[in-house]
Formats: sequence, structure tokens, C-alpha cells
Amino acid sequence: MEQIGTGLDVRVARLERCLKLFQMISAGTAVIACLSVVCFMLEHQSYDRGRADILRVRGLIVEDAAGYDRILIGAPVPAVNGRKRRDNTVGLIVLGENGADRLALAAPTPEPQIHGVIAKRIGGQAGFVVDDENGDERGGFGVLDNDGRVSLGLDYPHGTAEAISIGVLPGENSIAIHDSRSIIRAAFLERKDSPPIMYGVHLLSPAKIDMGILRLNPYGFKHVVTQASDAALNRALDDMSTK
Repeated sequence: MEQIGTGLDVRVARLERCLKLFQMISAGTAVIACLSVVCFMLEHQSYDRGRADILRVRGLIVEDAAGYDRILIGAPVPAVNGRKRRDNTVGLIVLGENGADRLALAAPTPEPQIHGVIAKRIGGQAGFVVDDENGDERGGFGVLDNDGRVSLGLDYPHGTAEAISIGVLPGENSIAIHDSRSIIRAAFLERKDSPPIMYGVHLLSPAKIDMGILRLNPYGFKHVVTQASDAALNRALDDMSTK
């Protein structure tokens, strides 16, 4: 009996030692796991803090409360079924509820829409354009790539033609008023550091124009009847500015 008791005591002592060892190992493992989680969280907190002000996306679509696509941002802007037009650009486009373009801030800006038909600009443009409820262009501001001119234009309703324009072109600065056919009828301009000139145009026929040209300083006035062409108009203006 004593031998049996002694053997049992030995086994119990061994089990107690194994249990303590297991407890120590478990506690150590738990501590290591906790430290690993803390380090991971700290590392990722630092990562997020360092880049909290930077968001990298290829495109972004903003919907209104009814679920319609209303703002498209991207490089290029995302193609969505809700937009009537399908041309690409890099920038931001605001859509109306009907899917028509209402505003674009882009490079290049979308080509102008006139009476529902997409037309062509004289060159690529970086800037912004505003459109009516049908998507016809009503105005814009931008820099053209082909000749470097910067211009502001305000159009007649329904995209019929440009009504007022302000432009800084190579060698010329001008403010012009156009008729509904986009023909300049009056303007104030300065060319190549010459005296500023004001002029008005009356169309005598499809082939002839009647012009009154006023030079401000030194003062001068001239009445001209000439061909209805850009070349003839420019010759008359240059002749008045150099005399």
C-alpha cells in the first residue's frame, strides 16, 4: 500500500509540474499574441495617418438622392449609362437629371453641342464650359492648344452662336459682340501695342460690309466699304492702326 501511495504521489507531482509549465507557456503565448496585435495596429495607424490626405482613384461617380449619376470625376471620366454623351475627357462633368452635360471642368473640354449636334472646336482646350438643360453649350473659358489663345465666350440660347467674346490672342486683345450668325458686328481691340480701335460692321450683302473704324489715341475715324472676308476686315483695321 505504501508503494502504491508513493507512486500515486509521484504521478500527481508530475502532473502538477506539467500543468504549471503549460500555464506558463499559455501565458507567454497570450502575451506574444497581444504584443503582435498591438504592433500591427500601431503600424497600420501610422500608415493611415501618413496618407489620410491622399486618395488614389481612377474614377468617381456621385449619385443624387434618387440614384441618378450626377457628377463624374476621372481620368478619363467614368462612362455611365445615365449620361447622354459618350466622349471621354479628363476632369469633372456635372450632369442634369436628364443625363445632359451641364458643366465640365476638363482638359480637354468636351466638344461643343449645338442644337443637339456635336461640333468641333478650332483646337483642343483646357478650361470649363457650361451648357443649358439640353446640353447645348452656352459659354465657357479656356486656353486653346493650337495657338495659345485664352478666351471667354457667352453664347446665344440653344447654342445658336457666340454672342459676346473676350480674347487674348497672339498679337491681339479684343472684346467682340456677334450677331446670331456669329458674325462680329462691333468690337474693341488692341493689336501689337498699336493705338486701341473700336469698330462697327454693317452687312450690305453677303459679299460686302460697311465699317466705321474709330481710333482712340491718336484720334481718327474712317469709313470703309469692303469685301465681307476676314482678310479684308484685318487689312482695314491694320491700315487704321498704323496711320
